[in-house]
Amino acid sequence: MTTAHLITAFESIIELLALWVLVCVFWKDYCLDAFRQNLFTLRDDLFLYAANGNISFDHPAYRLLRERLNGAIRYGHEFTLTRVVVALVTMPPNASESESDAWEINTATLSKEKRAVLSQYRNAFAFNVIKYVVLRSFFWAVLVLCGKAINKTKDAMKRRGTARVVAAVERVETETIEYSHDHEEPGAVPVGV
Repeated sequence: MTTAHLITAFESIIELLALWVLVCVFWKDYCLDAFRQNLFTLRDDLFLYAANGNISFDHPAYRLLRERLNGAIRYGHEFTLTRVVVALVTMPPNASESESDAWEINTATLSKEKRAVLSQYRNAFAFNVIKYVVLRSFFWAVLVLCGKAINKTKDAMKRRGTARVVAAVERVETETIEYSHDHEEPGAVPVGV
């Protein structure tokens, strides 16, 4: 082996190590930051919708949606593709109905237009969670970005209805918060929200 071959091998090892650090460390941090920023923007839009007098800040539907957004912002680092897939697979058939029923009960007093707007916020929340958990895995992200599967997922959610997907996302979010509360260190300072 010549010196040139050794130098090339050493450079290749350094480059692969740098790529590994980029993928395994910085990519996930970037995805989490982008996810939280998207949810902050969504939450701000929801707040402005309420501030403009379209819905009361005390309305149960507004509070439920805001609590879900706050929970996802705080515990987003716990959301993984595995958890979402397991939630979808293990969710009892009536679980999506109970989440949908709770949403319907909370939005029952609203007009059809306001219900539609809040449902758009709820669907955008679920889409952001799905997008985040897929993009968080670098290799899935490459496949998704190359195939533009995010847009296909969004279109499929529109065509097939979002009740089951939204219910699964909300179930993951609830279980994550409960798990985090059970495993928080005493005296820990809350993050973010």
